[in-house]
Amino acid sequence: MSSKGRPYKTIHFEGFDILVGRSDEDNDHLTFEVGEPMDLWIHVAGGTAGSHVVVRNPEKLHDLPEEVVKRAAELAAADRLDALALDGGSRSVRAVFASAYRALSPAAARLFRLLGLHPGPTFGTRLAAVLTGVPWGIAAEAVAELARAHLVGGAGPDRYRLHDLIQLFAHRCALADEPAPDRADAADRLVEWYLAVAAAANRAVDPSRDRVAPALRHPPAEPPFGTDRHAALAFLDSERDNLLPVVRYAAEHGRPTAAWQLTYLLAGFYNARGHWQERVEMCRWGVRAAEYDGGAGEALMRTSFGVACVVTGRYAEALDSLRQALPLVRAGGDPRDEGNVHNNIAAAHSGLRRFDLAIEAFGQALVVHSANRYPLGVAMALNNIGHTYVRMGRPELSFDNLGGALTASRRIGNRWLEAAVLHSLGEADLGCGEPDRARGHLGEALAIYRELGDHRHQVEVLNALGLADLDRDQPAAALDHLRPALALVREAADQHLEAVTLTNLGRAQLGAGDLAASREHLALALALRARAPDPYEEARLQHGLGDLADRAGNRTWAERHWGLAVGLYASANAQGEADRLTARLRGERGQPSLAAGGLRPVAPPGQRP
Repeated sequence: MSSKGRPYKTIHFEGFDILVGRSDEDNDHLTFEVGEPMDLWIHVAGGTAGSHVVVRNPEKLHDLPEEVVKRAAELAAADRLDALALDGGSRSVRAVFASAYRALSPAAARLFRLLGLHPGPTFGTRLAAVLTGVPWGIAAEAVAELARAHLVGGAGPDRYRLHDLIQLFAHRCALADEPAPDRADAADRLVEWYLAVAAAANRAVDPSRDRVAPALRHPPAEPPFGTDRHAALAFLDSERDNLLPVVRYAAEHGRPTAAWQLTYLLAGFYNARGHWQERVEMCRWGVRAAEYDGGAGEALMRTSFGVACVVTGRYAEALDSLRQALPLVRAGGDPRDEGNVHNNIAAAHSGLRRFDLAIEAFGQALVVHSANRYPLGVAMALNNIGHTYVRMGRPELSFDNLGGALTASRRIGNRWLEAAVLHSLGEADLGCGEPDRARGHLGEALAIYRELGDHRHQVEVLNALGLADLDRDQPAAALDHLRPALALVREAADQHLEAVTLTNLGRAQLGAGDLAASREHLALALALRARAPDPYEEARLQHGLGDLADRAGNRTWAERHWGLAVGLYASANAQGEADRLTARLRGERGQPSLAAGGLRPVAPPGQRP
């Protein structure tokens, strides 16, 4: 049926009906009378035509196809340039932007419209030079002219941003004024520049990650950060908001090889800095691009996606992806890749607390790497086997494996792996009731992670040091470790590890007698757990809430929290913790310590693609 006469227009796209409002009054009718609860609703502020869009969802799908959502968003924004006005309605925004654009010099005008092709929110002068194919000095003059015309704004040292409406206008200028071959060439240079930067950063940050060497038609003269690891990480920090959009752009615009190679080469950056939810999405695009591209990339991308899922607690997704990767890496014929897949399958089992399966898979990785005489893989497998014994509650079985891993990591000069083994040794010491020895190993690990600029693993070690302090009945010292851990983990945007840190902070404050602060941090942890579910860590959290209620004199609420913790421990295959807490509920002997359960790291130290 036609939409003629209705207070909205209907557009059919990919099997879905997209309803677009025609006016303010019609938008209200569309929103409040036409839309259903499971429909997708998009609104752009301003009351302009097309500003309210509804995508019909009769099948009540939880996730609509991405292309449908993008088309709906485009329709919502389509008329903004013409409809929004300045000066009391005398001039449209398009007219104002067009006036500024026409006044630019030819070099600045060309840079402006090519910036409309950039998929990310910010850019630097180096990228401006790459897009236009001119020397850096000329590009810098053009950027300065755009800033004087108020078409770009500052976003940090040598970093600029276009308002979203200005970027939309710049994109339309590119389509209108830049020949198609020139647009394609500029897009190639942009994607290749990011690929070259990622390859150079990978060599500085994680040189052992050597499975990809991109072939570049437009290689830059030199990277913008030299060979220094910290400079490479700092530069990628400044570019982080652009990384996922560029990978997505490459995948969507006929550059699949660049998309999955970028994803691979950026792994070391995310491993050091966090932001793993973003990394999961990037790996999804990497898998799609590699599937389209064919060849060895699919195995690497499925492995990378599996690792990202392990780190973010999506263990079932991780196992699914890694099991698909295993026959691909075997067909590829590189035993290192096969051993790494076994290693990461084991990490997923460990996350699910299926420790027997984890030991078996780590053992398979050890066999493959030993047969291939790959010392890094051997050391990593030994570390992970030892760490799994710690998590099983059998730390006494870990030391032979961890000793071998420490010797091997030092022999091959891999500082990151050395820190991971020292971290594992510290947790083994804690499990054996040796908090002073644990502090020594953990302190060494922390110093190396700081030297390497690895924020995420600093957080894990700081948590472990806090627990060591609690085992020594020194809650004030624990707080000195846990407070900086919280600041770091919030920079890394890791909700799971932030909730772990908040739980440990709450326990330390309870030990220090600050019940109000303990309650505040445990409540924050509980809110985060709703977004980052993990039965074992939620059990530790409920356990802590029970301890807090008990300290406050409310035994009824304490027993409710402890009862929830028992069920969660059991569901997380942590029967030992469940039995000890059950004994406490029954009034039997053997009350667990304040730090019961310990820090459960996001993934066994040393796991990697």
